[in-house]
Amino acid sequence: MAQTQPIRYPFNGLTAEQFFILLIQAAQALNWQMGNKDNKYWLKVPLSPESDSEELLVGIESDVAVLERKNSGLRLPKGKNANDNLMRLTATLNELRAAHTPEWLSAQFEQMMARQQAHEKDIEERKKTNQLTALEKISLSKGMHYVTYSIIGINVLVFLLMVVTGNGFLEFNTEALVKWGGQIRYLTVGGEWYRLITSTFLHAGLMHIAFNMYAFYYIGVYLEPLLGRWRYLAVYLACGILASMASTWWRVGEEVGIGASGAIFGMYGVFLALLTTKFIEPGVRKPMLRSIGFFVVFNLAYGTMGNIDNVAHIGGLLSGMVFGYLYYYLFMGKKDNIAASIIITAVLTAATVLVVLPTIKDDTQKYTKVTASFDTYVTKALGPLLVCDSAYSPEAVDRLKQISMPAWQQSARVLDSTNNFVIPVYYKQRRDMLRRYTQLQITHTQLLIKRDSMPASQYTDEMAKVRIKISALLDTLNKQ
Repeated sequence: MAQTQPIRYPFNGLTAEQFFILLIQAAQALNWQMGNKDNKYWLKVPLSPESDSEELLVGIESDVAVLERKNSGLRLPKGKNANDNLMRLTATLNELRAAHTPEWLSAQFEQMMARQQAHEKDIEERKKTNQLTALEKISLSKGMHYVTYSIIGINVLVFLLMVVTGNGFLEFNTEALVKWGGQIRYLTVGGEWYRLITSTFLHAGLMHIAFNMYAFYYIGVYLEPLLGRWRYLAVYLACGILASMASTWWRVGEEVGIGASGAIFGMYGVFLALLTTKFIEPGVRKPMLRSIGFFVVFNLAYGTMGNIDNVAHIGGLLSGMVFGYLYYYLFMGKKDNIAASIIITAVLTAATVLVVLPTIKDDTQKYTKVTASFDTYVTKALGPLLVCDSAYSPEAVDRLKQISMPAWQQSARVLDSTNNFVIPVYYKQRRDMLRRYTQLQITHTQLLIKRDSMPASQYTDEMAKVRIKISALLDTLNKQ
């Protein structure tokens, strides 16, 4: 029957250091993997004809080692497991203890410590001269991804602030996203350039931020140690800005652009660029390239469905790849200059925004201001028109000539003045309908003015047709 209770293995005169060497020797003899975590040693036992697959723990208590199971993996058919792994470990420790003197174990420990110190010194020296391999940079950074954690924290904080201020939870409405800094073309090109960056810290709801932060963490734990935290932060912000600018350039209308995905695609772009160079060791380059490539291709394909800003994704990805190649060929050699690469990143980003953004035309705000006077003229024209409709008189006709007709004509001129404006299709369609409405009201006014000079039947017939058209057009306008 398998041993289920911990086994206390006494040192019997050995020091903890000597037992440690004995444990290493036992793991090697049994062909088990060994490591340490939380002040305990772990041993991973592979499945074999003699053994179940499981993990054992070895803790040290004064002059006793406590051997115990952590968890079990694959099990052999019942009756086949003749040798319990704890018992096998104990027997192997006893055999090795009989074969080696305490002096030999101490010498082995001292040699191991000397090798460890030499390795640590070598790491420190190569770190100073930027000669660490990519894998060494990644492995030495465990738990030290401060920029990644900070960016995730800022995104989550903004999300929670939007929640507690009553904007929703699963989804936020468009008005709230614009208020909090969402990227909308006519506002951005109208002077609110800060939206290029603020929009990258906003998300549409719970699932949006959850997926984005998972994808960011996945790439961040690799890329932050490879680039260095400040260059990593600089390129993240740069890719976010450039992704937003690509979206601004492409998307005409009132759609709101939000989310960290443009910046995140930028990080994947940087990593893709580095994976296609010799910066990362060949042994891990291909599997990483497949994994990152699959993520990019899948998400770009997914972005073709629904209301997803794929232009921002592509803009961020291409920006990241450019920066990745730039870093590798200019800065990430033996004389890496992080400060210079950060300056270049900032300069290139600022230059791109300053050159490209002013060329993006969107007259939506201007159109809104200009057409505000249209409503004023319509209100002015409708007053006498309604009076004359209900109480026809020569005085009312005079007011139509002096007030209504000029106001309708001025309304038409206001709409005509916007013919060359760059505005969304929605506004163009509404402008065309308002122009038809104005022309119908001019005809309506003219019929009232000419009422006494027309045959009654002709007047009645033409006026009825005009009023039907006006009513139908107003219904359409009010539904928009």
